[in-house]
Amino acid sequence: MRKLVTILNNRSYFFLAVMLIIINIVIFNMTVSNPDYEKLRFETIVTSDNSFWFQVYYEDELDFTEDCSVAQNVNAGDSAIYFEIPIEMDINNLRLDLGYGNNTIIIHDMSIVIGAENFDLELDRVVSQEIQNDLIVKLDDPDGLVICTNGDDPYIGIDISSYDSIERYFAIIRIRTIVCAIMYCLIVDLFAILAVILVSNKSIQDEIKRQKLYPEQRILVLIVFFICLSGGIMLSTKYCPDEYARFILTDYIFRTGTLPIGYEQEVMIPGWGFSYALRPYLTSLIGAAFMRIASVITENSNVLVTMSRMPSVIATAFTCYFCLKTGNEIFERRIASFSFAVITCFVPQVMFCGMYLNNDSISLTAVAMGVYFLVRGYKLNWNLGSCIGLAAAFALCLLSYYTVCLWGAFACGFCIISCLVDKTIDNKVIFIFKRAVFIAIITICFSGFFFVRNALLHNGDFLGIASEELSRQELIEQGQTLVQYNPGAANSNSIIDMLLQNHAGWIVGTIRSLIACFGYLNIPIPDLQYGEYYALIVFVTIIFAVIMFFKKQNELIYLIFANLTLSSIVVFILSVIQSYYRDYQSQGRYVIIVVLLVGFIFGIVADNLSIVTFSDSDIVSFKNRLMKNIVAATIIFLWILQFIRIWFESMTKMII
Repeated sequence: MRKLVTILNNRSYFFLAVMLIIINIVIFNMTVSNPDYEKLRFETIVTSDNSFWFQVYYEDELDFTEDCSVAQNVNAGDSAIYFEIPIEMDINNLRLDLGYGNNTIIIHDMSIVIGAENFDLELDRVVSQEIQNDLIVKLDDPDGLVICTNGDDPYIGIDISSYDSIERYFAIIRIRTIVCAIMYCLIVDLFAILAVILVSNKSIQDEIKRQKLYPEQRILVLIVFFICLSGGIMLSTKYCPDEYARFILTDYIFRTGTLPIGYEQEVMIPGWGFSYALRPYLTSLIGAAFMRIASVITENSNVLVTMSRMPSVIATAFTCYFCLKTGNEIFERRIASFSFAVITCFVPQVMFCGMYLNNDSISLTAVAMGVYFLVRGYKLNWNLGSCIGLAAAFALCLLSYYTVCLWGAFACGFCIISCLVDKTIDNKVIFIFKRAVFIAIITICFSGFFFVRNALLHNGDFLGIASEELSRQELIEQGQTLVQYNPGAANSNSIIDMLLQNHAGWIVGTIRSLIACFGYLNIPIPDLQYGEYYALIVFVTIIFAVIMFFKKQNELIYLIFANLTLSSIVVFILSVIQSYYRDYQSQGRYVIIVVLLVGFIFGIVADNLSIVTFSDSDIVSFKNRLMKNIVAATIIFLWILQFIRIWFESMTKMII
């Protein structure tokens, strides 16, 4: 209540909040109520001996009016014609008016197109629709509807609501319109937060307040959550790599309420001969729990798929949360924390992974969480709370991707170095040993169940790797044809050859797909947009190098930078090795933790370019405040703008 009173007493914040609410309401209403947001396209091919006037009416009821119609003159001969009709969400009927007088018209291939979806109107079903008395209609063959007119107002009525596929797609369009309206509002709010930070001259305050998120930071976390949720509602499974393979496991746990052994036919990935149940599947467990909760209300398949994606949605929001928390602990300016979180989370590939069921999002969260507790442990002399938090991060790494676990090795190095340089710790060797044992025990408590169970079920194979290969071999021996792995070793003489062949195609593919390459790496963004990202990253990296060379940073900055840099290099090397010896996939999501390093570099640049000390009595104009943050603000603005462009130009291609 006190915080609410404080906000209400601050006229500028209160005014901004009211303005944002009004703007959001206006944008939402304009988007949802706009009948031209999508177009329905009626297409057909007609053959006629004479010219005639072809008019299409569209309404819910049969009370057709001229305002709800489109028309054109059709010439004699063969004509391919189409009409664009605004989708008013209650269209159920079409009426085709076919001119006046005596005509013989043949209609072929009648269809409705909505976006990229094509819905055929079967001609034999059209015959059974409402037909005016002075019209003779017959179907000589499935490809031609012969119509003989002999009256003043001949027409055919078509009830498109009888086509379930069209009705379902209309429902999807309704959802899409609402979700896009929410997206527009979130984007406006995002830029409003940036404006608030720009005009604010406040540094991050004392240690107690650093541990809490500031109001604009909480809003940023919610924005990330709702953007990912919007994608989770709209994205089609066919564009989400490996989601089906993970969903069959999630669905099995949801339906049966039991954990699979790993060899059940229901959880086998078609064509691959193994199941993800042999590897850590924490995301599937969480997704199944959300599905079970949702099933109390509805069994709708689309809702259940969205619920299965909630682990990735929540994980991406937590990544933003931990980036902000880490930034508050390390940086002096709020814009630096904001930069760290925005640059990390608004990488399009990170957001995309946050919209469907996968292990990549939770692995990124695990490292972001671990970095935060490294900072807390460094500052609090490794108290028990920071050790438990770090152990939880280690457990999440183990339960996501094994390649991410090597981050833990560098985290251990961080812990040892921080203890050795801490002058407040006596008997350093004993202290380090006790803390190491404590963290190891907590990590085992959090994650050991899966590995112990795997070892008991699969003859000591606690990682599940050998069992995966055994499963494939058994099915091959039974005569099943499986997809064969395609290692780089089969196409290259050495790892260097693999990396450098085809103009360094593997390296370029990995970098591009780390930034933005959606679907099964078949929906890239334009080359120009890749170039813009490269230019921004190179520009900021040069500034970062200059800052690190000329300005000494505190010890914590160097340790975190070293941790993120070394772990990024090792994850990249592991991805190279896997591609060479197994599947030759230049997947950016396999090295997704690299975005934390990029975000951290941007945060350091924003912090060092923005620090200006003012006394409490100084009155700083808006212009001065803006100029002190202009470089950081411009970079953040361009980064967000890039994401918005990619969302509406590329990512919407994957909508259901």
